[in-house]
Amino acid sequence: MKSAKTTKHAVDLAILPSMSFSELCKVWARHFSQSKPPSQRRLLVREIAWRLQEKQRGGFDPLTKRLLDAAMRSVQSRAQPEEQRGRERRLGTKSVIRRHESPIQLKQGTRLLRKWRGVTYEVVVLERGFRFREREFASLSQIAMAITGTHWSGPRFFGLRRRSRAA
Repeated sequence: MKSAKTTKHAVDLAILPSMSFSELCKVWARHFSQSKPPSQRRLLVREIAWRLQEKQRGGFDPLTKRLLDAAMRSVQSRAQPEEQRGRERRLGTKSVIRRHESPIQLKQGTRLLRKWRGVTYEVVVLERGFRFREREFASLSQIAMAITGTHWSGPRFFGLRRRSRAA
């Protein structure tokens, strides 16, 4: 059996799309005391619906919050001006200069071996790119993705580079 609170939220969610913009702004004011509502009705409906469900169900778990924070930091770092990208990272009020390693020069024919989850993988360096499982790839990162299913720095995955540290 649903509680009155659950029923109230379900009704609110169901009628949100049919409410006028001014009615939505009043609902916004009740649930979002700190900021002004979005100027687009569609976004206003979505944010109110999210807030009502968040109050009812508790919002994101801590792991999801950390993942979203990391994604936002990544997006924000890409939004820096071109001349700052890759050269510095903001930490509070300090700027830290990153050291860039020179590109790795591998000779054609070099074999790279990597053991991952009990399976040994072999990659052969070509004149332009790499061969892995009878297919050619432009980068080691693409091969690392094919092996692990997640994004890796290819040179790091194959042990050609250590994890970078800020200087």
